[in-house]
Amino acid sequence: MRSQDVDIRREDEIVDALNESSSICRELAQRRLLFLGTDYIEFHNIYHREETIFLRERPINSITTVHEDDQRVYGAGDLLTEDDDFIVDKNKGTLTRVSGTDVWRWERGLRTIRVEYDGGYDDVATDKANVPEGLKRACAKLALLILREDDRVMQGVSSKTDSAGSVTRFAGRIISEDVLMLLRPYRIRGYTTWVTDEVVA
Repeated sequence: MRSQDVDIRREDEIVDALNESSSICRELAQRRLLFLGTDYIEFHNIYHREETIFLRERPINSITTVHEDDQRVYGAGDLLTEDDDFIVDKNKGTLTRVSGTDVWRWERGLRTIRVEYDGGYDDVATDKANVPEGLKRACAKLALLILREDDRVMQGVSSKTDSAGSVTRFAGRIISEDVLMLLRPYRIRGYTTWVTDEVVA
């Protein structure tokens, strides 16, 4: 096989590993990660009259509309106003219900909250995704682990045994503790259940 063919094949393997690592990181964090800011609609279930709900695609760039409606009509009469009815923490991706100067609670029920917003890693100056370095490192480290595993499998090695006799198998993906630590700040936290999230056409 020519050297050029080997290089092309290796480039393809690297791209595949990066794509797989991005997919795994997204699954672990339970949200999109390496995306430019996009418009989303989310419907939230409220079970315990929470004061704060967590949007899926943080950071929040802007809020378009927030409706609170236990009848799920989402009309003009159910439209909430930022600062008067809820407070936004853009970095944390949260909406806290307020009434005047008091912290309030979101209306309980299925799909009672409809939020339309722009979220994601926007760099306004370049119009590109401004992804945090920690997140980049997590995906790169995981991609390297995937490449190493695949190399072992291609060489016919399906497991290894350490001095204590413990066996590590390479059939499944091994996610190291340092990768999990890097991903921890980007994972979704909170008690809100998301029914759906959809990109606005």
